[in-house]
Amino acid sequence: MNLLRCPACGHDQLDFEVQSGSWAMCGYCSEEFPVIDGIPFLCIGDIVGLARQCGPEFLDDEQGGNEIKRANVIYHNEFAESYEQDVSTYDMFQDGGPCQQRLDHNLAEAAARTGGGVLVDVCCGTGNVLSAAQEYFDTRLGIDLSTSMMKIAHGRGLEVLGGDATNLPIKDKSADCVTAFSALHHVLDYEAMAAEMARVLKPGGTFYSDWDPNGHVTHTGWAVSLATGTLKALRRLTSKVNIPETPLQDLAECHHHSEDGFDGKKIWTVLEKAGFSRVEVYYHINPPSLGKTSSWGLYGWFMAALKIVSFIVPTNSKVLPYVAVVAVK
Repeated sequence: MNLLRCPACGHDQLDFEVQSGSWAMCGYCSEEFPVIDGIPFLCIGDIVGLARQCGPEFLDDEQGGNEIKRANVIYHNEFAESYEQDVSTYDMFQDGGPCQQRLDHNLAEAAARTGGGVLVDVCCGTGNVLSAAQEYFDTRLGIDLSTSMMKIAHGRGLEVLGGDATNLPIKDKSADCVTAFSALHHVLDYEAMAAEMARVLKPGGTFYSDWDPNGHVTHTGWAVSLATGTLKALRRLTSKVNIPETPLQDLAECHHHSEDGFDGKKIWTVLEKAGFSRVEVYYHINPPSLGKTSSWGLYGWFMAALKIVSFIVPTNSKVLPYVAVVAVK
Protein backbone atom coordinates (compact mmCIF):
# COMPACT_ATOMS: atom_id res chain seq x y z
CA MET A 1 0.00 0.00 0.00
CA ASN A 2 1.78 3.11 -1.23
CA LEU A 3 0.46 5.47 1.47
CA LEU A 4 2.16 3.64 4.36
CA ARG A 5 5.38 4.58 6.10
CA CYS A 6 7.50 3.12 8.89
CA PRO A 7 6.41 4.52 12.27
CA ALA A 8 9.93 4.01 13.63
CA CYS A 9 11.92 6.08 11.14
CA GLY A 10 9.36 7.67 8.83
CA HIS A 11 10.65 6.08 5.63
CA ASP A 12 8.37 4.31 3.17
CA GLN A 13 10.74 1.46 2.25
CA LEU A 14 8.45 -1.28 3.54
CA ASP A 15 9.00 -4.88 2.47
CA PHE A 16 5.85 -7.01 2.64
CA GLU A 17 7.58 -10.25 1.58
CA VAL A 18 9.42 -10.87 4.84
CA GLN A 19 10.92 -14.31 5.42
CA SER A 20 10.87 -14.12 9.24
CA GLY A 21 7.10 -14.46 9.58
CA SER A 22 6.50 -10.78 10.26
CA TRP A 23 3.90 -8.93 8.22
CA ALA A 24 6.32 -6.26 7.01
CA MET A 25 9.84 -4.92 7.56
CA CYS A 26 11.30 -1.48 7.00
CA GLY A 27 14.11 -1.60 4.45
CA TYR A 28 15.69 1.50 5.98
CA CYS A 29 15.79 0.82 9.75
CA SER A 30 15.02 -2.96 9.68
CA GLU A 31 12.10 -2.61 12.12
CA GLU A 32 9.73 -5.59 11.77
CA PHE A 33 5.96 -5.45 12.12
CA PRO A 34 3.77 -8.32 13.32
CA VAL A 35 0.33 -9.79 12.76
CA ILE A 36 -1.66 -9.84 16.02
CA ASP A 37 -4.79 -11.96 16.24
CA GLY A 38 -5.07 -11.95 12.46
CA ILE A 39 -4.67 -8.16 12.08
CA PRO A 40 -1.47 -6.61 10.64
CA PHE A 41 0.11 -4.00 12.90
CA LEU A 42 2.33 -1.12 11.87
CA CYS A 43 3.38 0.31 15.22
CA ILE A 44 6.45 0.10 17.42
CA GLY A 45 7.81 -0.55 20.90
CA ASP A 46 5.40 -0.52 23.82
CA ILE A 47 2.40 -0.07 21.53
CA VAL A 48 2.91 -3.54 20.04
CA GLY A 49 2.98 -4.93 23.57
CA LEU A 50 -0.25 -3.09 24.43
CA ALA A 51 -2.01 -4.54 21.41
CA ARG A 52 -1.01 -8.09 22.40
CA GLN A 53 -2.52 -7.67 25.89
CA CYS A 54 -6.22 -8.38 26.09
CA GLY A 55 -7.14 -8.86 29.75
CA PRO A 56 -7.55 -6.58 32.79
CA GLU A 57 -4.67 -8.33 34.53
CA PHE A 58 -2.38 -6.24 32.32
CA LEU A 59 -3.71 -2.95 33.66
CA ASP A 60 -1.52 -1.47 36.39
CA ASP A 61 -1.96 1.55 38.62
CA GLU A 62 0.46 3.85 36.84
CA GLN A 63 -1.43 6.31 34.64
CA GLY A 64 -0.19 8.06 31.55
CA GLY A 65 -0.45 7.90 27.78
CA ASN A 66 0.33 4.20 27.52
CA GLU A 67 -1.91 3.30 30.45
CA ILE A 68 -4.82 5.02 28.75
CA LYS A 69 -4.00 3.24 25.49
CA ARG A 70 -3.86 -0.05 27.38
CA ALA A 71 -7.23 0.66 29.01
CA ASN A 72 -8.73 1.37 25.59
CA VAL A 73 -7.36 -1.87 24.14
CA ILE A 74 -8.72 -3.96 27.01
CA TYR A 75 -12.06 -2.13 27.20
CA HIS A 76 -12.82 -2.27 23.49
CA ASN A 77 -11.62 -5.86 23.13
CA GLU A 78 -13.94 -6.93 25.94
CA PHE A 79 -17.04 -5.17 24.65
CA ALA A 80 -16.54 -5.17 20.88
CA GLU A 81 -19.51 -7.47 20.22
CA SER A 82 -21.86 -5.26 22.30
CA TYR A 83 -20.41 -1.91 21.31
CA GLU A 84 -22.89 -0.92 18.61
CA GLN A 85 -25.93 -1.83 20.74
CA ASP A 86 -24.92 0.00 23.91
CA VAL A 87 -27.11 2.82 25.17
CA SER A 88 -24.17 5.23 24.96
CA THR A 89 -23.37 4.44 21.30
CA TYR A 90 -26.60 3.19 19.74
CA ASP A 91 -27.51 6.59 18.25
CA MET A 92 -24.21 6.61 16.33
CA PHE A 93 -25.12 3.46 14.42
CA GLN A 94 -28.86 3.88 13.94
CA ASP A 95 -29.52 3.13 10.28
CA GLY A 96 -30.87 6.26 8.60
CA GLY A 97 -30.68 8.17 11.88
CA PRO A 98 -29.44 11.76 12.21
CA CYS A 99 -25.88 10.71 13.04
CA GLN A 100 -25.59 8.58 9.92
CA GLN A 101 -27.16 11.36 7.83
CA ARG A 102 -24.65 13.86 9.19
CA LEU A 103 -21.73 11.49 8.59
CA ASP A 104 -22.86 10.78 5.03
CA HIS A 105 -23.25 14.49 4.29
CA ASN A 106 -19.78 15.41 5.55
CA LEU A 107 -18.08 12.53 3.75
CA ALA A 108 -19.79 13.50 0.50
CA GLU A 109 -18.61 17.11 0.89
CA ALA A 110 -15.06 15.99 1.71
CA ALA A 111 -14.92 13.74 -1.36
CA ALA A 112 -16.29 16.51 -3.58
CA ARG A 113 -13.42 18.80 -2.55
CA THR A 114 -10.63 16.41 -3.55
CA GLY A 115 -12.13 13.86 -5.91
CA GLY A 116 -12.52 11.10 -3.32
CA GLY A 117 -9.13 9.41 -3.41
CA VAL A 118 -7.93 8.24 0.03
CA LEU A 119 -9.75 8.29 3.37
CA VAL A 120 -8.02 7.31 6.63
CA ASP A 121 -10.26 6.71 9.63
CA VAL A 122 -8.34 6.90 12.92
CA CYS A 123 -9.68 4.80 15.82
CA CYS A 124 -11.94 3.11 13.27
CA GLY A 125 -13.55 0.63 15.69
CA THR A 126 -16.05 -1.68 13.98
CA GLY A 127 -15.93 0.31 10.74
CA ASN A 128 -18.87 2.72 10.87
CA VAL A 129 -17.07 5.53 9.00
CA LEU A 130 -15.32 3.14 6.61
CA SER A 131 -18.66 1.61 5.62
CA ALA A 132 -20.23 5.02 5.04
CA ALA A 133 -17.22 6.14 2.99
CA GLN A 134 -17.41 3.29 0.47
CA GLU A 135 -19.70 5.35 -1.77
CA TYR A 136 -17.35 8.35 -1.84
CA PHE A 137 -13.68 7.28 -1.55
CA ASP A 138 -11.68 4.89 -3.74
CA THR A 139 -9.30 3.85 -0.95
CA ARG A 140 -10.38 3.54 2.69
CA LEU A 141 -8.13 2.47 5.56
CA GLY A 142 -9.01 2.16 9.23
CA ILE A 143 -6.43 2.51 12.01
CA ASP A 144 -7.03 1.16 15.54
CA LEU A 145 -5.40 -0.77 18.41
CA SER A 146 -8.28 -3.08 19.39
CA THR A 147 -8.03 -6.34 17.46
CA SER A 148 -11.56 -7.37 18.48
CA MET A 149 -13.05 -4.18 17.04
CA MET A 150 -10.97 -4.41 13.86
CA LYS A 151 -11.90 -8.06 13.32
CA ILE A 152 -15.56 -7.02 13.13
CA ALA A 153 -14.66 -4.33 10.59
CA HIS A 154 -12.51 -6.79 8.63
CA GLY A 155 -15.38 -9.28 8.61
CA ARG A 156 -17.44 -6.62 6.85
CA GLY A 157 -14.91 -6.45 4.04
CA LEU A 158 -13.21 -3.28 5.33
CA GLU A 159 -9.46 -2.69 5.27
CA VAL A 160 -7.95 -2.16 8.71
CA LEU A 161 -4.47 -1.85 10.17
CA GLY A 162 -3.16 -1.77 13.72
CA GLY A 163 -1.55 1.56 14.43
CA ASP A 164 -0.99 4.31 17.00
CA ALA A 165 -3.19 7.40 16.63
CA THR A 166 -0.36 9.63 17.85
CA ASN A 167 2.19 8.10 15.44
CA LEU A 168 0.25 7.23 12.32
CA PRO A 169 1.97 4.86 9.86
CA ILE A 170 0.84 7.09 6.99
CA LYS A 171 2.97 9.24 4.69
CA ASP A 172 2.87 13.01 4.85
CA LYS A 173 0.24 14.63 2.63
CA SER A 174 -1.16 11.34 1.34
CA ALA A 175 -4.83 11.37 2.45
CA ASP A 176 -7.74 13.34 1.01
CA CYS A 177 -9.79 12.98 4.18
CA VAL A 178 -8.91 11.98 7.74
CA THR A 179 -11.66 11.21 10.23
CA ALA A 180 -12.01 10.41 13.93
CA PHE A 181 -15.46 9.50 15.21
CA SER A 182 -16.01 9.39 18.97
CA ALA A 183 -12.25 9.01 19.30
CA LEU A 184 -10.37 12.12 20.40
CA HIS A 185 -11.65 12.00 23.99
CA HIS A 186 -10.13 8.52 24.36
CA VAL A 187 -6.57 9.81 23.77
CA LEU A 188 -4.60 11.53 26.54
CA ASP A 189 -2.82 13.89 24.15
CA TYR A 190 -5.62 14.46 21.65
CA GLU A 191 -3.87 17.57 20.42
CA ALA A 192 -0.94 15.40 19.27
CA MET A 193 -3.43 13.08 17.58
CA ALA A 194 -5.00 16.00 15.71
CA ALA A 195 -1.55 17.20 14.65
CA GLU A 196 -0.78 13.73 13.23
CA MET A 197 -4.02 13.73 11.29
CA ALA A 198 -3.15 17.15 9.92
CA ARG A 199 0.29 15.86 8.88
CA VAL A 200 -1.08 13.08 6.69
CA LEU A 201 -3.64 15.30 4.89
CA LYS A 202 -3.05 16.63 1.41
CA PRO A 203 -3.51 20.37 0.79
CA GLY A 204 -7.23 20.87 0.27
CA GLY A 205 -8.02 17.74 2.28
CA THR A 206 -10.62 17.52 5.05
CA PHE A 207 -10.28 16.75 8.74
CA TYR A 208 -13.56 15.60 10.32
CA SER A 209 -14.12 14.56 13.93
CA ASP A 210 -17.45 14.13 15.69
CA TRP A 211 -19.34 12.68 18.68
CA ASP A 212 -16.80 13.71 21.30
CA PRO A 213 -18.52 14.65 24.59
CA ASN A 214 -18.39 18.38 25.22
CA GLY A 215 -16.39 18.92 28.41
CA HIS A 216 -17.87 22.39 28.83
CA VAL A 217 -21.23 20.70 29.51
CA THR A 218 -20.24 17.78 31.71
CA HIS A 219 -17.45 19.44 33.69
CA THR A 220 -19.06 22.75 34.66
CA GLY A 221 -21.89 23.34 37.12
CA TRP A 222 -22.99 21.36 40.16
CA ALA A 223 -26.59 21.13 38.93
CA VAL A 224 -25.47 19.63 35.61
CA SER A 225 -23.37 16.96 37.32
CA LEU A 226 -26.28 15.93 39.53
CA ALA A 227 -28.87 15.91 36.73
CA THR A 228 -26.78 14.16 34.09
CA GLY A 229 -25.79 11.44 36.53
CA THR A 230 -29.45 10.85 37.37
CA LEU A 231 -30.59 10.87 33.73
CA LYS A 232 -27.80 8.51 32.75
CA ALA A 233 -28.79 6.05 35.46
CA LEU A 234 -32.47 6.20 34.42
CA ARG A 235 -31.62 5.70 30.76
CA ARG A 236 -29.51 2.66 31.53
CA LEU A 237 -32.34 1.17 33.60
CA THR A 238 -34.62 1.31 30.55
CA SER A 239 -31.99 -0.01 28.12
CA LYS A 240 -32.07 -3.65 27.07
CA VAL A 241 -28.37 -3.75 26.27
CA ASN A 242 -25.60 -1.74 27.88
CA ILE A 243 -21.90 -1.95 28.62
CA PRO A 244 -21.16 -1.96 32.36
CA GLU A 245 -19.61 1.26 33.62
CA THR A 246 -16.30 0.48 35.28
CA PRO A 247 -13.10 2.25 36.32
CA LEU A 248 -11.60 0.74 33.16
CA GLN A 249 -14.12 2.65 31.05
CA ASP A 250 -13.42 5.82 33.02
CA LEU A 251 -9.73 5.52 32.20
CA ALA A 252 -10.37 4.67 28.54
CA GLU A 253 -12.64 7.71 28.13
CA CYS A 254 -10.07 9.85 29.91
CA HIS A 255 -11.47 13.23 28.86
CA HIS A 256 -15.10 12.35 29.54
CA HIS A 257 -14.90 10.90 33.03
CA SER A 258 -11.73 12.62 34.26
CA GLU A 259 -9.35 15.51 33.56
CA ASP A 260 -11.05 18.77 32.49
CA GLY A 261 -13.18 17.28 29.73
CA PHE A 262 -12.78 17.42 25.97
CA ASP A 263 -12.30 20.92 24.54
CA GLY A 264 -12.98 21.50 20.85
CA LYS A 265 -11.17 24.86 20.97
CA LYS A 266 -7.89 23.04 21.62
CA ILE A 267 -8.33 21.12 18.37
CA TRP A 268 -9.11 24.40 16.61
CA THR A 269 -5.80 25.82 17.88
CA VAL A 270 -3.81 22.78 16.68
CA LEU A 271 -5.34 22.87 13.21
CA GLU A 272 -4.91 26.63 12.88
CA LYS A 273 -1.21 26.27 13.72
CA ALA A 274 -0.97 23.46 11.14
CA GLY A 275 -2.02 25.95 8.48
CA PHE A 276 -5.60 24.94 7.76
CA SER A 277 -7.45 27.47 5.66
CA ARG A 278 -10.77 26.88 7.44
CA VAL A 279 -11.52 25.37 10.85
CA GLU A 280 -15.04 25.13 12.26
CA VAL A 281 -16.04 23.77 15.67
CA TYR A 282 -19.68 22.75 16.11
CA TYR A 283 -21.54 22.04 19.34
CA HIS A 284 -24.62 19.92 18.72
CA ILE A 285 -27.23 17.49 19.98
CA ASN A 286 -27.12 14.98 17.09
CA PRO A 287 -28.76 16.89 14.20
CA PRO A 288 -28.97 15.40 10.66
CA SER A 289 -26.49 18.07 9.47
CA LEU A 290 -24.04 20.44 11.10
CA GLY A 291 -26.01 23.32 9.62
CA LYS A 292 -28.68 22.68 12.26
CA THR A 293 -26.46 22.69 15.34
CA SER A 294 -28.10 25.78 16.85
CA SER A 295 -31.30 23.86 17.65
CA TRP A 296 -31.36 23.19 21.39
CA GLY A 297 -34.53 21.15 21.77
CA LEU A 298 -35.96 20.19 25.15
CA TYR A 299 -32.64 18.73 26.28
CA GLY A 300 -30.78 21.93 25.46
CA TRP A 301 -33.23 24.16 27.29
CA PHE A 302 -33.14 21.82 30.27
CA MET A 303 -29.33 22.02 30.32
CA ALA A 304 -29.55 25.81 29.94
CA ALA A 305 -31.72 25.99 33.05
CA LEU A 306 -29.20 23.89 34.97
CA LYS A 307 -26.38 26.20 33.87
CA ILE A 308 -28.30 29.23 35.06
CA VAL A 309 -28.89 27.58 38.44
CA SER A 310 -25.12 26.97 38.56
CA PHE A 311 -24.49 30.67 37.73
CA ILE A 312 -23.13 29.86 34.24
CA VAL A 313 -24.23 31.76 31.12
CA PRO A 314 -25.92 29.21 28.80
CA THR A 315 -24.34 29.28 25.33
CA ASN A 316 -24.06 26.59 22.64
CA SER A 317 -20.61 25.64 23.90
CA LYS A 318 -21.93 25.30 27.48
CA VAL A 319 -25.22 23.54 26.68
CA LEU A 320 -24.94 21.21 23.65
CA PRO A 321 -23.40 17.83 24.54
CA TYR A 322 -21.35 16.83 21.47
CA VAL A 323 -18.45 18.40 19.57
CA ALA A 324 -17.71 18.12 15.85
CA VAL A 325 -14.80 19.67 13.98
CA VAL A 326 -14.57 20.18 10.22
CA ALA A 327 -11.39 21.67 8.79
CA VAL A 328 -10.01 22.15 5.28
CA LYS A 329 -6.24 22.19 4.89
